[in-house]
Amino acid sequence: DRLLEAAMAALLRPDEEVASASLRLVARLAAEDAAEGDVLFGRMCQRLFRLLSEQPTLLASRGELVVRRLCDGVDAERFFATAAKAIADEQDRVFVRHLVQVLNRGLLTGRETRKLRAKLRLEAARAAENSKPDPESLPMVLLGAWVHCPVSSLALSLWMNWFELAAEIAARLARLELTEELQEKLIEFVELLDSPVFTSVRLQLLEAQSRPPLLRAVLRLVALLPEERALRARLQVVETGLLLDRVVACPCSPEKSSSPKEAEELLARFDEVTREHRWRECIV
Repeated sequence: DRLLEAAMAALLRPDEEVASASLRLVARLAAEDAAEGDVLFGRMCQRLFRLLSEQPTLLASRGELVVRRLCDGVDAERFFATAAKAIADEQDRVFVRHLVQVLNRGLLTGRETRKLRAKLRLEAARAAENSKPDPESLPMVLLGAWVHCPVSSLALSLWMNWFELAAEIAARLARLELTEELQEKLIEFVELLDSPVFTSVRLQLLEAQSRPPLLRAVLRLVALLPEERALRARLQVVETGLLLDRVVACPCSPEKSSSPKEAEELLARFDEVTREHRWRECIV
């Protein structure tokens, strides 16, 4: 307890290196106690979240650092599962909303959460194929906590390719009062939508005709932020994709293939090399 108290006190110091060292100590304390690791780590996270709730500026300035260091020192899945449980028990709704925003950014963009993203993407795809997703599955547990921040839940559902859910969340956002905070978070999300982590979603916009829920989600975002140029650029991508679909569906004489017959063999080799380099595990 004394070590934990010292680590918490160090987290308040202005020097970021000191704060990083204190978080590494917290992670090491939890990792070394294998017998009651989950209990001890849960208690540590509760103390940490209580400190962040009592110091709002600390969450804004050190929140992402907390996520990165604990995920790096313990285990990202363990940390986020513990955080989701803590969110369910937290009574301060304003703090919870801001905490989810920080967690969501750390989850989607952090180097330390890369393996967790790979697992989350896989489990989300499996859950989408199941008529009754397991409520204890990682996607359901995280989204159950993420609902405390509508924009973060929209971002996570879009990233997981749960487009029907994303479209419904966007529709509910349209019924909320567009406060200055909500507008600011929506604009931040649009910027995130242009980042590498959402590349696969942007590519799927080119196939909007076969993904109506994704198109509805984007159109509702445009309705919420009609002046946002980045969103209008996304709509142009959608229009291009729809035009391409019409050209492909045109009953005119088929265009001669520009690829040799050996293309399939080359693609098979490409996939083989991808597996050898394990690039698919490096989900951005």
